[in-house]
Amino acid sequence: MRITLLFTFLLSFLNTCTQKEQVSIESTITEIEFNNPYKFNSTIEERLKKDTLPWKHQTALLSYQKKGDYKKTLELLDLDSEKKATIPLTTEQIDSIKSKYTPLDAGTFISRQARSRKVVIINEAHHNPSHRTFTRSLLKELYSSGYTYLGLEALYNGPQGGTPLGNNGNHIKDEKDSLLNTRNYPIFQSGNYLEPQMGNLIRLALEIGFTVFSYEKTGVGSGNPRELGQAKNIQQILEKEPNAKILIHCGFAHAYEGYDVYGSKGKAMAGWLNELTGIDPLTINQVVYSEEYSKPEFNNPLPYALSISDSKVLVDKEGNPMKFVRGNAYTDIVVVHPPTEYINEKPSWLFKYGYEDVVLDISELDINFPVMVIAYNRKENISHAIPIDIVELNNKTTLPHLSLTKGEFTIVVANKDGIARKFDISVK
Repeated sequence: MRITLLFTFLLSFLNTCTQKEQVSIESTITEIEFNNPYKFNSTIEERLKKDTLPWKHQTALLSYQKKGDYKKTLELLDLDSEKKATIPLTTEQIDSIKSKYTPLDAGTFISRQARSRKVVIINEAHHNPSHRTFTRSLLKELYSSGYTYLGLEALYNGPQGGTPLGNNGNHIKDEKDSLLNTRNYPIFQSGNYLEPQMGNLIRLALEIGFTVFSYEKTGVGSGNPRELGQAKNIQQILEKEPNAKILIHCGFAHAYEGYDVYGSKGKAMAGWLNELTGIDPLTINQVVYSEEYSKPEFNNPLPYALSISDSKVLVDKEGNPMKFVRGNAYTDIVVVHPPTEYINEKPSWLFKYGYEDVVLDISELDINFPVMVIAYNRKENISHAIPIDIVELNNKTTLPHLSLTKGEFTIVVANKDGIARKFDISVK
């Protein structure tokens, strides 16, 4: 079926009520066959109600995480019965921190510190895609400073038989995506944790000129063997190209230097890399002072106490950044991320670093609701590519807000009945 409708796109600046531009486009709508890889919210909730396994919330969380539904992901984490409310900082503690440290723009500070280093290692919490948007914001400056390799823990690096769940919800046995750097965009078979923001991190890196590589050590479980294996895989890049400068984006404690990370004198990947190569990496922790749950009382109190609106590094009077220290393990820098604010149910950080709030009126589209509105790069194969953004709508009166850059996109609108419509848009 082919019909033609007139769509209006409203591009607006974040945190303002001023309409930036209104663009009217005629677009041909095509009915297509589309195998939607994402679950609707109602399906996830129905399965959660029936699930009696102890890890049922984790299973549901993965479905929300996969399609980039950050708010629902955090709400499920709130259901962890073992967590307790954190203790707020006292006025005296807050005053002490403010007297000792000055908050500086995190991206600017890290980019300057990285110029004199060969390896930068920055971590993430796998459930928090804002960490991926922040790493993405560093790419252009790091590339201009000579960084040409991006290593990602999330990419498959051979058979992953010991890892529980992949993007398709099955046991991971996927091989390394050897075509990633020639295809220039990620697909579901590229790795794990590949929700839209990880996809956008990879896209920009490839567009700029980075060589993106996998370094995971497969088939060894966790702890020292995995950490050492990861470090050895990264070492191979440096042995092949001694002048290479590398950015590593990893999970949680893999970024820790020092020892006693995993038991007696156990090291993480960053510590092993230092020992193997003699290179002192610039290590950055953006997990510890970042929200983990939707309720403020469960999160670290520091970002709330500082009342920051942008990501910061705390620097003392000598110009030294606040470190993360846990016993004999540490990272060189800690990033303090502000608590998430929501605009039309979407995190505000989705509309930063070159991405805009694109509002699409699909109220006249002939399709039953609820629907998912899925945005793809127009040049990519929608059957395999990781989308740019996804939003689910329950009715025609709610307009979808998409996080998009300037460019050409294919929009797929799909419902629970297996009906899908496709059309192209341009964001100028």
